[in-house]
Amino acid sequence: MFTFGQIPACFELDVSDDKRALTLTFSDLQATIGGSNSPMPMSTRVFSLVLPLERDERDEKRVEIEFIVQGSILSLEGATATLVCSVNGQTTVSEFPGASEQSVVQKLSSRQKLHPSFGFVFFCCSDETQEIRPPRRT
Repeated sequence: MFTFGQIPACFELDVSDDKRALTLTFSDLQATIGGSNSPMPMSTRVFSLVLPLERDERDEKRVEIEFIVQGSILSLEGATATLVCSVNGQTTVSEFPGASEQSVVQKLSSRQKLHPSFGFVFFCCSDETQEIRPPRRT
């Protein structure tokens, strides 16, 4: 049986009693553009985490990990949102055009040789596209 080892907690974390599942919860992980907090036309947020894996010597030498990201996207007219999730080298990219408001579920599943750790990267980007006009000639 494979379990997650000791994990440093700098966010809300819930580990199952059998240590075979965990949930990370973020209350305010967002990329916001416009307004006083971010006057620039692009904003990004990145979160990465490497989790230690422990195994019993009787276990197989391969591990299967399913990873699910859930959240919501709200992008206004003239803006786009991009979500990138990568788990141990398997990557998904999702783009959401302007005027989108929807729930998102990304699932990644990986079966591979057992390593002593499991890596995850989450990247979100908001980009306010602006009409590009040629310079005026005088």
